[in-house]
Order: sequence, then structure tokens, then C-alpha cells
Amino acid sequence: MTAHFTAVVEQGRLRPTSPVELPEGVAVEVFIVGPQIAPPNGNPAAILAAIAALPSTPVDPTTSDQHDHVLYGREAHP
Repeated sequence: MTAHFTAVVEQGRLRPTSPVELPEGVAVEVFIVGPQIAPPNGNPAAILAAIAALPSTPVDPTTSDQHDHVLYGREAHP
């Protein structure tokens, strides 16, 4: 099941802005999409600083090695 709704944070808890029809006590997985952050003022140094401040996430080391296999179901060409 997939549902989309907006919520506000109140006292550290998410409160849906409209009724959500889910059984009481059901566990759900939540993906947070926060408010958009204003872009830097166009100054290249500010833009690079904003990029550098982004959190880094682990990358799957096999992604580039197995690109063709993942996308097309075949081995990469040497």
C-alpha cells in the first residue's frame, strides 16, 4: 500500500494535516521530503560551499563496475 499526505511537526511528532485511514497500531515506513532550501545567491564560492556541506552517503562499489548488467541484464564490455 502507498499513501501520500502532508504532515506538520508538533512537539517532535508528525501530525497529518488531513485524516489518514490506517488501522490503529499498524507499522509504516516514512520517507521525509522537507521544505526546499533556498539556493545560494549565485556566487560560485557559495554554491560550492553548499555542495560541500551536503551529507555524503555510502555508494555501492559495484554500481559502476556492473552498470550494463544492472541496466541491461548483460555483462559490461571491456
